[in-house]
Parts: sequence; structure tokens; C-alpha cells
Amino acid sequence: MKQNQIKEALVQFGVDDEFSKSILSNSHGIYYRFLSALNYGRSNAVHMNEMAILLDADNRTVRNAAECFRRHGLPIIADTAGYYLSQDTEVLCAYYRTAKARAMTCLTCLNSVRQFLKRKGEPV
Repeated sequence: MKQNQIKEALVQFGVDDEFSKSILSNSHGIYYRFLSALNYGRSNAVHMNEMAILLDADNRTVRNAAECFRRHGLPIIADTAGYYLSQDTEVLCAYYRTAKARAMTCLTCLNSVRQFLKRKGEPV
């Protein structure tokens, strides 16, 4: 995405102004470069390995950048095709359901650990 497209996406998805300004003021920063590489639509997705090469970063840094944007309101989709943005509500709903199911599975797994710790008298 070009700088004007980045600005538009940040505004459209309601990313807070302070975070947006910090991204746009540092065109050499990892977050700006992440958004520059990002595209709309699954057919234009950027695979994590490709994104890591573009950012000269490791996969963990790529995941952390995507997570940071999500926390600030930008719904970055990640699936087997890679990272991308979408304005299509069907696509966003499908991603939401998939991510929620993944989160619920994690919580279910944590519950068994919690129950074990409670039986051992550990505060949880």
C-alpha cells in the first residue's frame, strides 16, 4: 500500500489517531513497512515468510506486528494464504468465527490446567 492508502485504511478501520501518527511519522519503521507490504483481498495476501523477508525480520516479529495492529483496531486477517486486509463483511465474519473457535480451544485447554492447579492448592 502507498502512504495515502495506509492513511485511508487506518482511518477507515478506526485505528486511534496517536498510534496512526506514530506509524506514519516513521516510514522506515517495521510497522509502516508491514502496512506498506499489506494488500486488500486473500488473492493478494502476503505469506509470513515473504513478509519476514520484506521486513528483514523473523516470523515472530511479523506476528507481533500483526497483533499490535489488531490491538489498535486494524483487522488484519491471517490464514493459509498469508496476511491481508478485507472490507468484505463475509470474509471478516468467517475470520472472526475461526479466530474465536481457536481462542475457545485454548481456553478449554487452560481450564484443565487450572483445575489441576486448584486441586494442588495453587492460587489461580
